Amino acid sequence: MTSPRLLLFWIALLLASGVSANAQTPTLTTGAATGMTDIAATFNGTINPNGGGFYPYFDYGPTTGYGSTAYPTLYYVTGSANMVLTANPTDLLPGTTYHFRLYAYDLNPGAYVYGTVLSQVRDGY
Repeated sequence: MTSPRLLLFWIALLLASGVSANAQTPTLTTGAATGMTDIAATFNGTINPNGGGFYPYFDYGPTTGYGSTAYPTLYYVTGSANMVLTANPTDLLPGTTYHFRLYAYDLNPGAYVYGTVLSQVRDGY
């Protein structure tokens, strides 16, 4: 029988190593923007949670420092299938180039995972 003190030691060691209950990493792909007008666009992307559970978002802004968040059609994603995400930001300015990317938040361990593709949209023609 394992002593409670030894069991607590191993749990603390495991937690300190960064291993979490949700060790899956989602696959994120930021797609091209569609439906562009002088003040609107639709951000597109796909996520595969790979067995985990995540809250997806789009970062966007006039620089790669972003500054704004757009909320996609799906609030929370889980499972092991590719899911299409779209978001329609409401504060775009005419004639401004925007950078955007898909990212996801994992409650456990409380970390962000960022998409590997950075896309740009020229808002306005």
